[in-house]
Amino acid sequence: MRFLFIFFISISLSSKATPTIREHYSEDYLKLVELIFDNHNVDIMNRDFYEGYSMNFVDKCNAEVKLKTYSSLLNIFKVNICTNQSEIISERI
Repeated sequence: MRFLFIFFISISLSSKATPTIREHYSEDYLKLVELIFDNHNVDIMNRDFYEGYSMNFVDKCNAEVKLKTYSSLLNIFKVNICTNQSEIISERI
């Protein structure tokens, strides 16, 4: 009986968990990836060229994507998905 009670509580708590970036901004996430590809011809999802990326939404329109290459180069994309504008900054790390 205790097991069932704990099981149901854990399920109800997990269903109210904080959404991830992809869940919270799911439509905006896809727009962001497409905008970077269209403006800079960079596919951030391509694991053959890029080690990984991090994404930070400042608000509904503005986001920053940091893309790490295998050659220790960090590409930083500052993107505004409302105006379809983006800029890229490259840094050596």
